[in-house]
Amino acid sequence: MVGSEKNIIKPSFMKQLDYEAELAVAMNREVKNATSKETESSIFGYTSNRVLNVFEIIRSPSDIMTLEPSNSISTDTPAGVDFAIKPNPRFLQEDDLVEIEIEGIEIFKDRVVEDSNKGNR
Repeated sequence: MVGSEKNIIKPSFMKQLDYEAELAVAMNREVKNATSKETESSIFGYTSNRVLNVFEIIRSPSDIMTLEPSNSISTDTPAGVDFAIKPNPRFLQEDDLVEIEIEGIEIFKDRVVEDSNKGNR
């Protein structure tokens, strides 16, 4: 896991390195059957409130369960990762630049580098 403008370290033994992006929302208080206002005040943190309707991501599960402080909700990776390209998947290689955008939040730009620690595994 890396943030933007970081290196993605590719271990020398890794033959099929791929990428993905996920958004996680952390809760700061208990919430059940949340309204929009309650949802907003129950979020401890995430990168921005302009994506994927974060409030809806919390409201829906709060209708069927109680969300508690320190719970987190993670989104899944959207379609488009390289292993899914048919018929010829492409995996990351040294010096590849990976750019992943979470709309309204940030474009993450990371470079693939070979692991400089070539010690025994």
